[in-house]
Amino acid sequence: MITTKPKSFKEKFVRKMVKKWNLPGYKRFWYLFSTYARSYWKIFVALVILNLFIFVLASIQTVFTAATIDALTGHYEDPASLEMQRAPVTIAGLSLNNIGSVAYKWLGIGETSNQFKQVMFAGVLSLGTELVIAVATFFATWLGSYVSQKTSNQVQISLFRHYMNFSMKFFNKNKAGQLISRMENDTAGATGGYQSLINSFVVCPLTIIFFSFLIIKASWVLFLAVIVAGFSHHFLSITLSKPIHKNTKAGYNLNANYRSTLMEAFAAIRVVKSFAAEGFEIARIKNGIEEIFKNKMTSTKLNNIQSQGRKIINGMVRIIILSFAAYELYVTHRINLSSCLLFVFLCNQVISPIAQISGAYLTLQTMIASSQRVYRYFRMEPEILDGVRSVEKVEKGITLQKISFSYEKKLILHSVDVSINKGETVAFVGPSGAGKSTLMDLLLRFYDPKEGRILLDGVDIREFKQKDYRKLFGVVSQESILFNATIRDNIAYGRDMISQAQIEAAARIANAHDFILDTEYGYDTYVGDRGIRLSGGQRQRIAIARAVAGSPQILVLDEATSSLDSESEKEVQQAINKVTQNMTAFIIAHRLSTILHAHKIVVLEKGHVVDCGSHQTLLGRCPLYQTLYHHQFEAQKILI
Repeated sequence: MITTKPKSFKEKFVRKMVKKWNLPGYKRFWYLFSTYARSYWKIFVALVILNLFIFVLASIQTVFTAATIDALTGHYEDPASLEMQRAPVTIAGLSLNNIGSVAYKWLGIGETSNQFKQVMFAGVLSLGTELVIAVATFFATWLGSYVSQKTSNQVQISLFRHYMNFSMKFFNKNKAGQLISRMENDTAGATGGYQSLINSFVVCPLTIIFFSFLIIKASWVLFLAVIVAGFSHHFLSITLSKPIHKNTKAGYNLNANYRSTLMEAFAAIRVVKSFAAEGFEIARIKNGIEEIFKNKMTSTKLNNIQSQGRKIINGMVRIIILSFAAYELYVTHRINLSSCLLFVFLCNQVISPIAQISGAYLTLQTMIASSQRVYRYFRMEPEILDGVRSVEKVEKGITLQKISFSYEKKLILHSVDVSINKGETVAFVGPSGAGKSTLMDLLLRFYDPKEGRILLDGVDIREFKQKDYRKLFGVVSQESILFNATIRDNIAYGRDMISQAQIEAAARIANAHDFILDTEYGYDTYVGDRGIRLSGGQRQRIAIARAVAGSPQILVLDEATSSLDSESEKEVQQAINKVTQNMTAFIIAHRLSTILHAHKIVVLEKGHVVDCGSHQTLLGRCPLYQTLYHHQFEAQKILI
């Protein structure tokens, strides 16, 4: 029996602290910041400088406010204040009792009995400072938004590139809506608060220190009230951080699932209407909306608890401060009326950044939650690793050696051996579920076999760069998926340098040129979402044109003529026979009439190769092929 050594107190404490403070979350946040925002370091420096400049201006504005209060209360006429104007005063010598007088001295304003002019002068200076602060804040906000959006863009591009490296297994296991949500919502959430964080964690502490310096010189007792306010805000933030983090994470999941449901409903709209399942889909959407509603209401509740809690804390602290200020003014006489008013004003100036820092902590928790979710996908390693060798053409052929493959635990292919020489047309036939399409997926390296190898000219295809290797192929899948673009764009898809002449030549081969010219705008006609504006046969012919447009060396046709009527099938088949004369071709065909002239026909059943040979050879010796052929022949006779 294996016994586990008890963990020491130190190990338990460290683990508890790591979990409590979510240190891995900060690490994920720092990873995204250092990886994608680091290149914008100059902007971050500019942001820090701008925010420091705003802090200095705000401090100066406070001095002008003190001067205004002095003028309103007549404190400038106080003998001690006038004496102060004549004596030099340093920053360290500032206090609430002399800051207004010192401000007048620094501005070069002498004694005057005209209080109106004094108030107006200080007010104009305060307004001017406010205008400069507004301009600086505008640029700081704009720069903050710029760097957040640019960083978000970089993360999205990188994440999408990372998606593209994954095998088909990844996309089969993850819903498209969830992947899109990670790119849109989570990347924005992980990078959207840089300006807020800089202002809160760089400028606010300086603001607190500056104003606290003035306050504590007036009364350390009053300063304690400000400290209490700070701890109260901090306690509120710590209390709410975990539920806000949890609710934010749940909200992203709900939105991702809701988006997936919407995408499925729209993509399968024909199925929905065919089965009269509109009510079912509406119920699914309604359920998703209600779940999101509950999450948003919880978010609203938490945000209101935060905002109203801070108001209550600030209100209580203001009452305490006002009481102590009145005590210092009327009982101890340590401060005058001007200092009392200024003190109350400054306390509010200190409490505000304290609340802002606490709020920024919760913002940081939201960014951390998003960062963790994005980072989770960046941590995933592609199952299909890229090779290092380049390949431009097929010299000899392709060999499948002892290929075995399974989805999860279900065996699909077992010990498949097939050899295809360059220029041969090889067809794969068999009952549904025999593994024909899976074999094509392995050939295109959408998956790697669990056992065995696929060799191109004697080299394992895992050694080739995937991009180079797949450029050898032209593929027409069973489901002809077109993009919501023009016919020209669909045929030229993935080939930037293809000419109009090559596009039209490919369309002629696919028997598509004539019907394209009959459309409203010819090759500039938009096909709609998934090619919905074209018929099934037209979509399939566009897909065939797309496959042959780049003059591939290997053509893969997976039920390529299944959606065509008899006349179109005949014409397209003639074109396929012509184009495959000098090309290696792999064909999966349900209609055996389309593969009678193939060099080899591979018969599959339950993942095994039953037989391989020409049509006549198999018709004479392979019972399964005979059964498939006669069943289809009898079906055709019945149709006739």
